Amino acid sequence: INSAGATFTENKATAGSGGAIYNAIGATYTSNGDTFTGNTSKYGGAIYNQGTMVFNGDTTFTDNSAFSEGGAIYNSYDTITFSRDAIFINNLASSYGGAIKNAATITFEESSTAIFTNNSASSGGAIWNYGATLTFKGDATFTRNTATKGSGAISNVDHGIITFDGDTTFTDNSASSGGAISAGGIITFNDNFLFSGNTANEGADIYNTGTINFAPAENKV
Repeated sequence: INSAGATFTENKATAGSGGAIYNAIGATYTSNGDTFTGNTSKYGGAIYNQGTMVFNGDTTFTDNSAFSEGGAIYNSYDTITFSRDAIFINNLASSYGGAIKNAATITFEESSTAIFTNNSASSGGAIWNYGATLTFKGDATFTRNTATKGSGAISNVDHGIITFDGDTTFTDNSASSGGAISAGGIITFNDNFLFSGNTANEGADIYNTGTINFAPAENKV
């Protein structure tokens, strides 16, 4: 499928996956920029992906929800690439990944700014990265994301690999443990980073059970 820029609003997959789009194994979806608002399913409120998806224009996910995992996106297999800005606001999952559950590969290119604001879940208020590869080549901001259990912004579990190559900011995120990050696996910061105003019962900024690498940039916590 090639999309010149579509709008998906209040679609529902009542017992399955992908409230707006189910991209199956071997399928390719290419877009110049879509808008996903108020879509609902069990897995992947807006998108459930097992194929290849490329977003070449600004893409926005707002008020999508999953009554299990991946409030906006559940990436089960293969790849999702954002070449332009990707904005996730007010998405909700009842269990993992308020905005995204990633179990494969997601890349935000250098030309893409990733913005996650007011997303929520039981664990991984913005992102739950499950044994997967997640790369931010451009800047990323995580603001006021919440989780009732682990990690207000990002949970990285089961040997997942997350890399931040641009400026990265975590502000006012909250959780029971790891206000900003709950870090298993490997997380690497290759540029500037800022942690500010995050809160948790344990590890206001970071709850670490894995490996975190901080590059010698002009950074602060």
